[in-house]
Amino acid sequence: MRRREVLCGVAGLVAARTFARARPLKVGVVGGGIVGACIASTLAQAGAKVTLFEKSGPALGATQNSFAWVNAFDDDSHYRALRLQSLFAYRDLDGPLRLGMTWGGYANWAADAAGAEAVRSNARQLADTPYAVRSLAPDELAALSPALQPGPVAAAFYSAIDGHLDPVRVTRRFLDHAAGLGAVVVYPCEVQALEFRRPHVNGV
Repeated sequence: MRRREVLCGVAGLVAARTFARARPLKVGVVGGGIVGACIASTLAQAGAKVTLFEKSGPALGATQNSFAWVNAFDDDSHYRALRLQSLFAYRDLDGPLRLGMTWGGYANWAADAAGAEAVRSNARQLADTPYAVRSLAPDELAALSPALQPGPVAAAFYSAIDGHLDPVRVTRRFLDHAAGLGAVVVYPCEVQALEFRRPHVNGV
């Protein structure tokens, strides 16, 4: 394939730099899974000239095998804060980009004392945020989802903010959005090397 000029960029930094330039920033994104597709969409929205290179096809790697549960649970408070930001960023994107996400929340429960402690530990992860979970009695868990047959319930909670997405659909929506803004999506195309002309990437 012919040489393409690209400039490596980080999504969080490119938006400000793009608007400050007389010419659009040229950015190459390697990988067309959900992460690469989202980066391409975000950069194209910011005004960058984006080319995305995908080895086989969009969402054909780890993305299509993802459970795609959007949540903020994590023991590390800093990473948990980042996950919360990401969760609400997804909410902001869901409508405008027609991602088709399901915002039904999340229920967690355990049948015995050993499992109950793990459930309570998970619940504590959000206790110091505005999005603390709600403890459920066994009958409340059954009422939450009438089709559910949980069996014995030693501990249970419900998190109202969680969501779920179809990762392949969402990847394609990101790529469609990027393409609509002028991004070029190239596949199948395996990136084998980057050509540098200091201090820039000159070609792929």
